[in-house]
Amino acid sequence: MEIKPLDYCSETLKLRKMLEVGFLSMGERLHNIREKELWQGKWESYTEFLNEMNVTESTASKLVTVYNHYTGISPQKLAEAGLDKLYTAVPLLEEKTKSEVVDQAILYKRDDLRKIVKGQDECKRHVWGDARYGRCQNCNAFERV
Repeated sequence: MEIKPLDYCSETLKLRKMLEVGFLSMGERLHNIREKELWQGKWESYTEFLNEMNVTESTASKLVTVYNHYTGISPQKLAEAGLDKLYTAVPLLEEKTKSEVVDQAILYKRDDLRKIVKGQDECKRHVWGDARYGRCQNCNAFERV
């Protein structure tokens, strides 16, 4: 079978999207298994169930946290943002709507979201070092000087 590079790449991108939507279903299932103790009867604990799935408690917690915080938003929009960025943006839900936070998660890179969460998203006064391109010593931004 001949591989057509563009078709193959397009199919790979679609597969990635399917994986991203899958994290929502996994979060919902892990939430239900943990809260309703559905693991009982075959496993000694929820942790033992996770071990059989080869999923760390940290990853399970991240999946459940994203599921719990972003219900009501379309799965396609959440998939566009991605699990890691949605998890990073959870603290922003204290001041913004779910929709606003998801829009930010789509728009920004994860490192930029971390800065926003920490309140470091805007530098009030750049202090440039000597170089062809300068790096702000306050916020790490680059600019041609």
